Amino acid sequence: MAHAADPTPAPRTDCNEQTVRVPIKNLLFTVELETTLFPPPGPGPFPLVVINHGKASGNPKSQERACFLVAT
Repeated sequence: MAHAADPTPAPRTDCNEQTVRVPIKNLLFTVELETTLFPPPGPGPFPLVVINHGKASGNPKSQERACFLVAT
């Protein structure tokens, strides 16, 4: 079965954007949560901000990835 091309754009290098997929498993299946990290330069430790925006109706593989460069 062929899969559609991954709509994830290339990471931005000007803000150290990193996109990772975190596997979440239960007894029946595994899903992957797409996560975007913007770690600052340096060794850390750093504080963490989590923005959970949900998703639109429909197949998430056919939707654009949300990218929040500024949070106010």
